[in-house]
Formats: sequence, structure tokens, C-alpha cells
Amino acid sequence: WITVGAIRSTGLSAASGIGDYVASLYEAIKRGEPVSGLAYESDLLGVSDAVESPIPLQFEVKPLPTVPTLRALASDFQTHNDGCVEIYGKRMKVTHPISYFGMSSFR
Repeated sequence: WITVGAIRSTGLSAASGIGDYVASLYEAIKRGEPVSGLAYESDLLGVSDAVESPIPLQFEVKPLPTVPTLRALASDFQTHNDGCVEIYGKRMKVTHPISYFGMSSFR
């Protein structure tokens, strides 16, 4: 069971990166490799304690490429007519009904 929390996203913009990152962490743990930056429930501070002494990041945060605009995503969706959009070089299927409708009807 993997819980990924504190994510503020509509899903489509970050789902690819989040999924790749979590999968790579899972694979590393499965191979028995040490993984820094993970929090286990027994290690977590209470909210008040965490505010008073935040844990510094133990890894470099690399910026992701720019996310395409909604207009570009809708154009890609409509041009290819395959129910997908391209984000970060990958074709991603649009499965949410409202997103699908929006991509289909965006002008």
C-alpha cells in the first residue's frame, strides 16, 4: 500500500510525473536499496512539531518541463482523435468524463 499525499493537482498535469516517481521509489524499495526522503508512520512528527522543526529535503528538486496549455492539449486531443494527449513526451489517455468532454468541445 502506497499513500501519496499533499498533492495539489487536477491529476492530468502531474499524474505522469507522480506515477513515475512513486513507481521508481517502489522498485528501489523492492530491490532493497536505501531510499532517502521517505516518511514511515512511526517516524512522522505531529503537526505542531513539524511546523516548529521542518525536515529539510534530502534530494535535489528538478523542475519538470513546461506543461502544455489547455488550448495545446485540446488541439492535440482533437487532432489525433485517439482519446489521448501528449504530456512530457508520453501519450496519456484522458479518462475523466469532464476532462474528456472539455477536450472534445474546446474551441
